[in-house]
Amino acid sequence: MEYAAKEMRAGRIPLWDPQSFAGVPFVAFPKYSPFFLIFCGWPSPTTLVYIQLIKSVLAGVGAFLFFRRALAVGFWAATIGAWCYPITGFFVQWQGYGMTWVVAWLPWILLAVDYTIEEARGFGPILLGIFTAAAALSGQLDVAALVLLSSGLYAIGRLVEVYGWTNWRRGAIPAIAALTLGWGLGLCIAAPYIVPLIEYSRTGERFSRRAAGETERPPVGL
Repeated sequence: MEYAAKEMRAGRIPLWDPQSFAGVPFVAFPKYSPFFLIFCGWPSPTTLVYIQLIKSVLAGVGAFLFFRRALAVGFWAATIGAWCYPITGFFVQWQGYGMTWVVAWLPWILLAVDYTIEEARGFGPILLGIFTAAAALSGQLDVAALVLLSSGLYAIGRLVEVYGWTNWRRGAIPAIAALTLGWGLGLCIAAPYIVPLIEYSRTGERFSRRAAGETERPPVGL
């Protein structure tokens, strides 16, 4: 993290990590994350504490707005839910790790999905693209995929709820197009982080062993 911040402050995007083994591509670290940019501005251990605070406040505010606008619950119900969201087990267990940076954007993405379905011709796709990019850039890409998958399942439920089972195909086409545009826009913005990671994964030894059939963690039980 200090190496990446030093390179960014010098005006260079770190693409190679000379400190690991004999040198490896520097592709997995979320160097484009808004949370990491805070550390680049103030590279201090104290900054890490404030990043956790900012992340928690951001997640809580997004959860509050989602509960109030999308789920239409009361003020106190939304407040208590938003208060509990940043201190759930996942955030506490993985505090300080990049995957919590990703999940902090989940309520914002769900809120953007809801707004896009209702306002397909407004700023919904743009907001969805911004929050999708923020999630994809903020940490582990597999966790970002789970966040986007959750938003897709929520979008299906909302489309059925808004347009019904009978005529949802006819009325939901503009909303589906807007959702696709928003998600696609976000992934295009995050392409500088995603594309090198995908390219590197094709040549990594670990992925080559997996493609050959090796199982690192054999499944046990259900």
